[in-house]
Amino acid sequence: MAFEQESVRLRSGLSLVKVPMQTGSVTIMALIKAGSKDEFGGKWGAAHFLEHFVFKGTRKFPKVNDVTKVIDGIGGKQNAFTWTDFTGYWVKVASSQFEKGLEVVSQLVSEPLLPEEELEKEKGTIVEEIKMIEDDYPKKAWRVFQGLLFPDSAIGRPVIGYEETVKAMKRDDLKAFLNRWYTPENMVVVVAGGLSQVENLDKQVEDSFAPIGEKRSVEVREDGSQVFTQDSPRVEVVNKQTEQAHIMMGLRSFGFEDERVYALWVANQILGGNMSSRLWNEVREKRGLAYYVGSGFFAHEQTGAFYARAGVKLSKAKEAVKVIRAEMLKMADKKVSDEELIMGKEGVRGNFLLDLEDSQEVASFMAEDWAMRKGKTRRVDEVLKAIEKVSAGDIRRVMAEVVVANQFNLSVVGPFESKDKFEKVMD
Repeated sequence: MAFEQESVRLRSGLSLVKVPMQTGSVTIMALIKAGSKDEFGGKWGAAHFLEHFVFKGTRKFPKVNDVTKVIDGIGGKQNAFTWTDFTGYWVKVASSQFEKGLEVVSQLVSEPLLPEEELEKEKGTIVEEIKMIEDDYPKKAWRVFQGLLFPDSAIGRPVIGYEETVKAMKRDDLKAFLNRWYTPENMVVVVAGGLSQVENLDKQVEDSFAPIGEKRSVEVREDGSQVFTQDSPRVEVVNKQTEQAHIMMGLRSFGFEDERVYALWVANQILGGNMSSRLWNEVREKRGLAYYVGSGFFAHEQTGAFYARAGVKLSKAKEAVKVIRAEMLKMADKKVSDEELIMGKEGVRGNFLLDLEDSQEVASFMAEDWAMRKGKTRRVDEVLKAIEKVSAGDIRRVMAEVVVANQFNLSVVGPFESKDKFEKVMD
């Protein structure tokens, strides 16, 4: 990939990352280094609620739906997201519509009205979203799994919050979160795409985000170095009348900046990253146990997770758990073959480069790097070199650190009254 990013710090304290690309579109993303783990006072779900609520009107776009009409009217796309570690807002528009896209994103984070009259309606919307997750069994398995991995922790809580905390949310709670974290020093704006026709980019961004204010002290996040210990596998079963058993199985791994993540990335590709992976072949092709099966990983600042997931036949749920566990343990027990190593690295490299053909994916990559790497962003060639350096020995060594028999966590959603049979497999 031939682009290079440029990072600058504006006078206000706002960080700006510019990524010129050969494309007719541009993505403007504002990312705030604050997410669900930065909520306080029991206001669980405030970060996500605020992300929804800013769309209800801003100073320049005061009516409900005004913001969406602007972007829809120029054929653009827009969305927002909340995670444990950050919150982001983005638009993707034709390069010729850059100024309008910038205006919309800056208004969402700098001058939202947070209208009191819309609060109860939005509570209802989010409560329905919570109920939707309860009815989405793969997502339910994920939510339970997250709690098993990180019990009694901010990163173990559901990002969306709980029905009771959402219903109790007040406008002042959202305003307090906004004032505490939505500051210039705690935010990055990434502009990625066709920028050749954009003049005075730095000044335009500075002026658009000026209502946030000037430099001021950044709130100190709570210590994220909590140590999670485990003496034996943890299993939780959610008894639901389903047609499939939905399984999440995994272990804690490494934080975002840990260099071992590159070996984990390749290992994940080999284990369950595509239709040539070990899990696909063993669980679906050889045994016909599942429709969907695969693996993944994610990283917070100080910790992360490596996992497998599947939707399997009810009568074969125990067998599927046994097979998936065995395949994960094999990754720690024996080196991958030369063929698998080549395919794994090429698969990671190819997927990464294909993603970066999209200005929105580039903006996300740069913004998340900034948030998780103390204001620094990696170059594409830096990532590719790190992937290329991964060896079969690196993978086995990293897997031996992560895939430890007594550290497994398993969540299962399905019509099972007891977790006994799954606990026996995990032991």
